[in-house]
Amino acid sequence: MSIQSAGIILYRFIDGKLQVMLVHPGGPHWAKREEGAWSIPKGIYEKDEDPLAAAKREFR
Repeated sequence: MSIQSAGIILYRFIDGKLQVMLVHPGGPHWAKREEGAWSIPKGIYEKDEDPLAAAKREFR
């Protein structure tokens, strides 16, 4: 079975330019790693969990 994740893309336009919010994972594995580490806020959800609820949880 594949792992499913859900996320939210927070964005805004300022002076006609698009800005997107990215997050950096924490923990020792990601310490001092920048390249390729940035992503949208997202997380794994269970089979019986609502994906939107999971995305909101991870964004908080």
